[in-house]
Amino acid sequence: MTIRLHVQWPNAGNPLLQNPSVQVVADGAELPPLSQAPGLHRFDIPNGSASVQIAVEFKPTLPVAKGDAREFVVLKADQAYLVDGTSLSPDPSPFRMVDGEVIAQNVHPLIDTFSTGNAAAGVTIAEVRSEFVDMSAMWRVRADPAALDEFDAETEREIGLAAIGATGSTPTMWFASFPVAMTPPSPEVGTLVFFRPSVTRGYKQPFEVNGFETQHALNRYLLSPRDSRTPMIVRGQAVPRGDSSFFFVNGPNGPIFLRASFQRAMVQSGKQIVLLQPWPMGGTNFGQAATAKLPELLKGILRFLRGMGFIGANFPNITPGRLGISGYSAGGPGALAALRSNASRVKELYLFDPMFLPPAADAVIQWAARTDDFRLRMTGEVAFASMHAIRNSVLKRVTGEAGDAFVTALPESKLRYRTVEEGGWPWWNFAIGFIPGDRFNFDNHHQFVLYGGTEIEFGADSTVTNFVPFMEQFLKGSGY
Repeated sequence: MTIRLHVQWPNAGNPLLQNPSVQVVADGAELPPLSQAPGLHRFDIPNGSASVQIAVEFKPTLPVAKGDAREFVVLKADQAYLVDGTSLSPDPSPFRMVDGEVIAQNVHPLIDTFSTGNAAAGVTIAEVRSEFVDMSAMWRVRADPAALDEFDAETEREIGLAAIGATGSTPTMWFASFPVAMTPPSPEVGTLVFFRPSVTRGYKQPFEVNGFETQHALNRYLLSPRDSRTPMIVRGQAVPRGDSSFFFVNGPNGPIFLRASFQRAMVQSGKQIVLLQPWPMGGTNFGQAATAKLPELLKGILRFLRGMGFIGANFPNITPGRLGISGYSAGGPGALAALRSNASRVKELYLFDPMFLPPAADAVIQWAARTDDFRLRMTGEVAFASMHAIRNSVLKRVTGEAGDAFVTALPESKLRYRTVEEGGWPWWNFAIGFIPGDRFNFDNHHQFVLYGGTEIEFGADSTVTNFVPFMEQFLKGSGY
């Protein structure tokens, strides 16, 4: 009986999939390939073999700076088989222990196996799912060092971050945030896709992404404000904080508010979700992430995260569950485009002062009216009038519990940007109190609706003891 094994993978011409290594072992002896071609290695399994193992690794050499190229392992997968006549069947015996429980792992999440043949000969195809690869090590080399140090020092330890490269879709760079050692209650994992404002410098491949602009933006969205009177610990050394680690930094046009606390929101809400940031490839070009292809991209990304051990070790496979879309400022059109293209799938919509909301108002209203168990959360300054018009229209079209609890539009009134005595938010007054003359600065309002919140608490010495940013408020009230 003859068995031919084909080990193959898609998008073999992509530079992220250079230098593939394919090892096949039959009954303890390594087999030479019968033939090799881009994306396809063929092997003959010797007659009488009882077991076969394959191990695949991609270790491309990638440019990370001018004159600097390095090797990175971006994808690894292995699979054990038993010989069954003229077919190879995944070995049922491999397993792993998770919290004292045996978890079967006989099928690697990133390898699909198909067998065909007859009584005399057969072909087994082992297809490695190489649509997404791990760019985390590459990113740590390419990211702005000072901003990366800040991220490492200030990150929420309960939340992990992975940089993801796409080999056959756009955008080619994503960032995923997820609970460390994430063990979701079911194999269906919720996702929240956040569309950020435009980038000043575009890219084609992940190794071309602007390390300065990107890492500073990641810090802005993911990290939380800290008390600037306490030092930041960087590599074991105490470093005085800059203004950006508190609630604002003085820029040339006044204070620009930073740190939207997305990681903190995930921790405090307790939601077992994956937050994804598709990185625009120039301006606000989010590629296929803003199209009807988004669900398929999310399916592949979750499969990749599971296969690389980032999430869901308690389930052999992970699939997309509840889908949320979010966008801020110039990222709003991308979020709204994704909503239009996937209206029947989206359950959560978080809009942080999105640009060009009026043309999309009808789509948002119709989505809410037709979607069971939806959540519509909006904050706005630019979009203040539009979001309240949307809210009023939605409330007229829904019944039962899908009322105020499912629809939010903040601030309720422009008085929220005044003093506490005049009805202003305590958080707003605390933040703007450093430069009172900028209280009515339009840009400050626009920034606050991303990073701010309605709840903040102080100690006797005016130290901030607790705060609830908008994203945390929305996740706590979500259907995830």
